[in-house]
Amino acid sequence: MHIIENGKVNEFLKFDFGKKSIPNKHIFKFGNNPWEHIQDLIGSPYFKLLMGFLDSKQQMYFYCVGENYFTYEFIFSTESLEGFYWKSNDPNPLTFMFTDSKYFYGLVDNNMFIDNKAKETIISPLKKYVLEKYNLKSDEDNNPVLFRVKIKK
Repeated sequence: MHIIENGKVNEFLKFDFGKKSIPNKHIFKFGNNPWEHIQDLIGSPYFKLLMGFLDSKQQMYFYCVGENYFTYEFIFSTESLEGFYWKSNDPNPLTFMFTDSKYFYGLVDNNMFIDNKAKETIISPLKKYVLEKYNLKSDEDNNPVLFRVKIKK
């Protein structure tokens, strides 16, 4: 990850996922046109498509795609660079949308309540926590609910 400071591009943060990093030559495994095999690449056992970065000055949140299309969500201390992650394959995930210096914020709308009957679905612990803590249920008017979460060290 890079940042522009004083008109120059500088490295801000480097992600090293170890064995979960995509090997340099992995993309060439799919022939001359990797776009023809994009589903194979996305489902591969490596972390890719890092998205949703939020920096609260003390903690950073982001998510990415892992093996078998699972979503991995990460929160870590920007001071110690230690943190935790969880994974899910929930087709209606709940993610943070913005942050301030203390809290992460998100929205819950009726799409969060669409029932997926698949037995293999793993619901995000974040989604379970928010829905239970705020006792959220489907709203006939589809009024979204803003929530906030403070991640304790």
